[in-house]
Amino acid sequence: MHSLQNYYSQFTNRKQKFGENIASLGFDIERLSQLAYPECSDSIRYKIACAQFVSALFDRFVKRTLLGGGDNIVKNSNRKREGN
Repeated sequence: MHSLQNYYSQFTNRKQKFGENIASLGFDIERLSQLAYPECSDSIRYKIACAQFVSALFDRFVKRTLLGGGDNIVKNSNRKREGN
């Protein structure tokens, strides 16, 4: 239980580091989401990870762009993840 709380804390406190590219951030957010939410289905965990990813971004312009894109951003990223 202690390690689960630790993973949850790391997940919720994860922010983009100076000079870190968004691919690395996304990979780490996804990894931490799997550790912090092992009981959740993949689709629920993915939604939680997407929200944390946007929250963790350093660049406010990118953040606003992603938030403004709404479901289209998520749908397009899902297609890319699935290889469609």
